[in-house]
Amino acid sequence: MSWYTFAGIAVTLAILLAMLIAIRLEPALTGSIEGAHAMPVYRFSFIDDQGHVVSSEELEVNSLIDAMAKAHMLLKTRPHHPAIEVWLGNRCAYSARQDRSAA
Repeated sequence: MSWYTFAGIAVTLAILLAMLIAIRLEPALTGSIEGAHAMPVYRFSFIDDQGHVVSSEELEVNSLIDAMAKAHMLLKTRPHHPAIEVWLGNRCAYSARQDRSAA
């Protein structure tokens, strides 16, 4: 096996671990109360090559997993942005970069 096979496995495991942690922590981060049906508001920040925020959108999304999927969809529709960060309150809950090898 090559080093990139191990790197791919490590990245996959890191993503799964981040998703599990986010699912566990999401009620505490959003301050949701049992019985409340308010959807959390996530901020999607588009990042340039220098790591600066160039634009952002705030959207109500059901869960962090849905926000992660939305982030990837937004990156695909805006290929001129190399990266995106998903914020929940004052915490960066997720970040992703464009897949340059597919271009």
